[in-house]
Amino acid sequence: KLVLGLLEPTEGTILYGGIDLRTLGLARYRSHVAAVMQDDTLFAGSLADNISLFDPDATPLKAEAVARQAQIHDEIVAMPMGYQTLVGDMGSSLSGGQKQRVLLARALYRKPRFL
Repeated sequence: KLVLGLLEPTEGTILYGGIDLRTLGLARYRSHVAAVMQDDTLFAGSLADNISLFDPDATPLKAEAVARQAQIHDEIVAMPMGYQTLVGDMGSSLSGGQKQRVLLARALYRKPRFL
């Protein structure tokens, strides 16, 4: 939570690129980082939508590329509806490992400088 800027340190400083996070600004800093939380949520929608976080400019190639990096692409294309498979409240449920890899693909989609 400290590294994500969710909490401030009680002592010392957190530096990113040699700059104190408080000086850099959290909004700017957070545009460079991504995190996959242990118990994060998939939203009601397709796998492609969940990977791209409903990005209106999303392309199938970008979603596929990050799914491959997260080692979930083969399992997605094996599903009857592939990347259009519905998950969340309105669709199929994934195993815990599959869910984590979709969440990892979502984090990678943003091209963070560190994860």
